[in-house]
Amino acid sequence: MNEGKSGNRSWLRVLAGLGLLLPAIVCCISVLVLPTLGTIIQSLFGADGMAVLSWGVDNYTYLFQDRRFSEVLGFTLSSVAVRVAVVAVVPLLLALAVNEFGRVVRIPVRLLFTIPLALFAPVVTALVWRLAFVPGDSFMIGTLLRGLDMPPRSLLADPEVVKRIALSIDGLTTFGLACGLGLILYLAALRGQGAEAPSWKEVRKPLIVSWMVGLLATIALTPQSFTLSFVLTGGGFMSGIMTLALYQYVMSFGRFMVGAGAALSALSLIVAILCGLGTGLLVVFTGLRLERVSWGKEVGLVTRGGRRKVIAVLLLLAVVFIGCIGCLLSIFPRMWNVVASLGSPGAYPQALEGPPSVSIGQAWVNTVLPAFLAILLFQMPITY
Repeated sequence: MNEGKSGNRSWLRVLAGLGLLLPAIVCCISVLVLPTLGTIIQSLFGADGMAVLSWGVDNYTYLFQDRRFSEVLGFTLSSVAVRVAVVAVVPLLLALAVNEFGRVVRIPVRLLFTIPLALFAPVVTALVWRLAFVPGDSFMIGTLLRGLDMPPRSLLADPEVVKRIALSIDGLTTFGLACGLGLILYLAALRGQGAEAPSWKEVRKPLIVSWMVGLLATIALTPQSFTLSFVLTGGGFMSGIMTLALYQYVMSFGRFMVGAGAALSALSLIVAILCGLGTGLLVVFTGLRLERVSWGKEVGLVTRGGRRKVIAVLLLLAVVFIGCIGCLLSIFPRMWNVVASLGSPGAYPQALEGPPSVSIGQAWVNTVLPAFLAILLFQMPITY
């Protein structure tokens, strides 16, 4: 009798679990699975506007024979390499250095590197970098060129220069985000299990798995980047900084080559699916999970018990200094833009279509500043 009741309860728990998962399953199928299948099927049709012409792999053949596609793919792969290099090194070193100290150091450093997360706004970031490179009296690069006795010029008009500029901006933006997210992820992995201080052997697997998950996420997300290339130069082919996502948009909605655009989307989806499957397999087979540990748990892998504290202090200072410099460089044009634009409304005659009715600085004060203060003073402290 007891065994029968136990079996019935097990089935009830299974059914209850499936019932709770049902809304998520419906959303996953309707929002992810069906559109993905539709895109793959569309990629097998040759289409000009809305007229279906043929069936097969001609769209993929066209892409691999298209010289512009190879140029777009080359720039996208360069962007992937830059982002992976940024994500792979500094955030991990920063977390290892911060982990050697107690809460007095860990919490302020985590809060400090969360600021780039709060400030991250892709369109605004791309726009202020564009304004920084437009020559004029109130612009950052123009001021620097005059300081070097060089005539102001539009650096964004040179295809070779603009590639280096775009990759540098992308790397700096990724740097700030990677440091903030890396500290949250890696410090959790370095905490270990249980109430005792972990050894390197105990934290090695979760740390490496977390690191690999970060790299896979970076590889999956980079081909989908759109904003920087579009805002910085308009994303034209002559600029040389068109990404795969932007090329998909141009093919589908600019040239009305829906089939070729769907084929390009399918290739990006394959990369995202493979990275997602790799992440899922890593998490499942390594048993990676979140656990609650003691707040006052001893930390540190190198300096536990006061040993080699000088090494940890020097490492922390060096990595935090590099991290702060990188983050400051990523937001410096934004600060310059705010300060330089507090003057007359006509401070940006070459960057905007017409003279704005208010200064850009006043627009910042009215829009971005309240949101930033709300995040900095309320949301971040509550979250932590």
